[in-house]
Amino acid sequence: MRRSDLVGMWWVPLLLILAPLVGWMPAHRDLIDFFAPMRGLTAEFIGMGVGPWLNLSNGCGEAWFANPETAVLYPPAWLHLILPTPWALTAEIALHLALLSLGVGLVARALGASREGGMLAEVAAWSAGPVLVTVGVLNNLETLTWLPWMVLAARLEDRRSVALLAAATALGWLGGEPQVWAMGVALVIAVARRRAQALIGMSLGVAVIAVQLVPFLAWVAEGDRGPAASWILRGAVTPVDWSGVLVPGLLSTASRMVYAESLFLGAPVLVCALLGGWRHRWLLAVVAAFALLATLPEIGAGRLFVILTGGLVRYPSRFALIGLVLLLPLTGKGADEWRGGGGRRLAIVVSVLTLLACVVSGHPMRWWAAGAPAVLMLVAALAPARRPLRTAALVAGVAGMVVAGLPLIGLRPVAEIRAAQPTWPEAVGGGRVYVPTPAEDVMPWLASGLGARRLWPVGYLNLEEGLTLARTDAPVANDRLASHITITDEGPANRWWLDALAAEWIILPEGNGLPKGMEQVANRGGMRLLRNLDAMPVMWLADRPPDPDRPGSRIGEVTEQVLSGNVCAMEASTPTEGWLSVSLAPVNGWRWHLDGGPVELEQGPGIIQYVRVPAGDHRLEGRYRPPMYMVTTVFSGCAVLVVLAGLAVRRQKP
Repeated sequence: MRRSDLVGMWWVPLLLILAPLVGWMPAHRDLIDFFAPMRGLTAEFIGMGVGPWLNLSNGCGEAWFANPETAVLYPPAWLHLILPTPWALTAEIALHLALLSLGVGLVARALGASREGGMLAEVAAWSAGPVLVTVGVLNNLETLTWLPWMVLAARLEDRRSVALLAAATALGWLGGEPQVWAMGVALVIAVARRRAQALIGMSLGVAVIAVQLVPFLAWVAEGDRGPAASWILRGAVTPVDWSGVLVPGLLSTASRMVYAESLFLGAPVLVCALLGGWRHRWLLAVVAAFALLATLPEIGAGRLFVILTGGLVRYPSRFALIGLVLLLPLTGKGADEWRGGGGRRLAIVVSVLTLLACVVSGHPMRWWAAGAPAVLMLVAALAPARRPLRTAALVAGVAGMVVAGLPLIGLRPVAEIRAAQPTWPEAVGGGRVYVPTPAEDVMPWLASGLGARRLWPVGYLNLEEGLTLARTDAPVANDRLASHITITDEGPANRWWLDALAAEWIILPEGNGLPKGMEQVANRGGMRLLRNLDAMPVMWLADRPPDPDRPGSRIGEVTEQVLSGNVCAMEASTPTEGWLSVSLAPVNGWRWHLDGGPVELEQGPGIIQYVRVPAGDHRLEGRYRPPMYMVTTVFSGCAVLVVLAGLAVRRQKP
């Protein structure tokens, strides 16, 4: 990289870092109720010197380190160790928007764009709707950031290419979105100058992340992705939605779940992307294939989508975002061709379609953001080749994209986001809280604001509220926990399953009557907090193995229970033979000892595990550590040393 390459518009997103100075911070979509609490818990673990392996506050003990969204090993996320959340989260977003923009600009220039064309690509990379949508799903933005750098490293004619590609590949994974990362790996293989060298670099990058990749694969293997097919197909793009590329904010059905709130590029940027891609038709074919994948469920081909993706990709519109972002580096070369007098027919067609969409929508803001640039482009295409007029159309298009994109960052006053006190203080620091799976008609209410999501706890807001939830909203839940929750959701007829969750607290909508064995403790905002008097503890002794059809009776005396960090322990005394049961999600990584010796717990119904014990005093202790942690730590450590050695090699002279 030359110093002249740093002259551009990529640095503009860094100005976002100033927002907390005036008491504002980004709050789009999942930032506040998902990623901010995640970052906070990870920082808390590390600050206490506890391995961030397991989260006992969600999902009856969910694998934390195995989930790359937690960003335990991702260096930019370590800002949360030293800065307050508003500052750390804002800086994390600003840094990645700037890095993505710089990477896209460098790719554009590598494709032959002029400095002005590269600057257009840079601005598009931090203002286009498909990019700014990912601010609210932070792991998507952070993995997406490294894709252009992976491409640049793979095409670099330098002896450090392998090490740089390994570093970019590892950072892309650690950013936290495996699906986007996998698409990036496939793209790098397609564009690499030397595929063998690229495969070596990416393999080295995979070796670096093996310490987290192995637990991740174990987490997915025992997860609930198979039964979640109905969720997999949500958030697809309808054929009508694609008009949103030309005009912002157009959705065919505003009431349905939408993953990509904006696909907006605008006529000038889209024309430049298509012009720039004409010499790279294979890439345009990839974009078209991604667009088709994003739309398959909406044209009656949902089953085909599941088959093609293996059921591992949730929210088909993710393909739409990636496809449109792939167009952005092409805008640089296309802008040069447009300013040079090319693309007249294409510009006329796209401009007319944009104006028709504006007429149909009728919204004034859409006319300013999309219609006015389209008019300028149409006039420039119809008039004799005049460079200033064509440049003005591009400037107007970029301005419209910025105006339409800025609201997607979701800047809000910090004071409005932070809760003054817990919503359910009665349940703070107590036992687990059970909340039913939200029905379809509840989802719009939950989307109405943070207050609703605190009343009906979803995401990870419970970490800030001090609540321990029986369920989890992680992208992958333990399969046995998911099945247990499904049966519990069926209602009072399956009361044993609720009690076996160790759910001391229940949050339900207001209704008639009080369930048997419960007492109402509080009522707020249309929701009520109930205490479950029949809830079992996390560990208990009974006179028979756990069985919902023949519930046993508790026996003996529990003298001590410990459930913290990565440890679950119990000391108990029983006068007769009994069965020690544990209500914890059976994630891979638990190691159990009974009276000092290793023991394997038998799998009972749902998440319940148990072991038979004779009469007398006993101590059962479980410790959790990610699968193959020591072996993969050594392996990844060696790979890191190899990468550092490769980066230390002197740069090869051109």
